[in-house]
Amino acid sequence: MRITSQAVYAVFAAMLLLASLSSCSKPQEQHVNSSFRYASFRDVPGITDDEIAAVEALQRKYDSFVYGMIVTTEAFYDDGEVRGYSALICEWMSEFFGIPFRHAIFA
Repeated sequence: MRITSQAVYAVFAAMLLLASLSSCSKPQEQHVNSSFRYASFRDVPGITDDEIAAVEALQRKYDSFVYGMIVTTEAFYDDGEVRGYSALICEWMSEFFGIPFRHAIFA
C-alpha cells in the first residue's frame, strides 16, 4: 500500500481540526482562592517524617540562610533595599520553612 501526499495532507488537516475543536472546551470555574499556598513545609503532600525532621534540624542549627544573587532584574537595589524576585523568594522561603532567608547581592 502506497501512501500518497494527498493522504498525508488529509490526515494532517484532520489532526489540526481535532486539535482546534478539543481546545474549545467550557472554561473551568475559578476557585475563590486561586492563589492557594501551603502554610508551611509540613503541609506539602507526600512529605515524609524524615524530611520534616531534617528541616527541623536545620531550624535548630542555623539562625538564617543567605540567598545570593548577582545584580540583575531579579535582584537590584531600590532606595537601599534589595528588590525583585530574590526579595520575594526570600520572604516566601522564610515563611514556608520558618528560617530567615536573607538576600545578598554579590558582584
